[in-house]
Amino acid sequence: HAGNAFKKGSSRGSDEFISLTGCAFISHPPRCLTKVTPVGNSPLVDGIDSFCERDEHYIIELLCGDAEVFLKSESEAGGESVSGYTRNVGSGRVAALTPGHILSVWQNRNYQNLIMNCWDFCAKKM
Repeated sequence: HAGNAFKKGSSRGSDEFISLTGCAFISHPPRCLTKVTPVGNSPLVDGIDSFCERDEHYIIELLCGDAEVFLKSESEAGGESVSGYTRNVGSGRVAALTPGHILSVWQNRNYQNLIMNCWDFCAKKM
């Protein structure tokens, strides 16, 4: 969450962090029903089904050209937004997820599997 919460120029060091993560926070509507949907054929979404949970629907702006989007989200209040992507930075990897502000999201088996898949991606196990 914190990695996606900076707006451009919002605080000391935020622009450097945005350069690392490759995105900037735009806004989020009040907590609402948000549908999360896998996209593409990334191994990060193998076995992941679409799910709906009440959450803070984060709207971000991708600023890097190398982001590989594997997850999108949509809500009536926020429209559609990227909610999961990966990128390589130097010899490391970044996996970003925007959902997960409410306990019920963390209790969702699909989200738990996404977290583990992102962990494996960053650890170069996939």
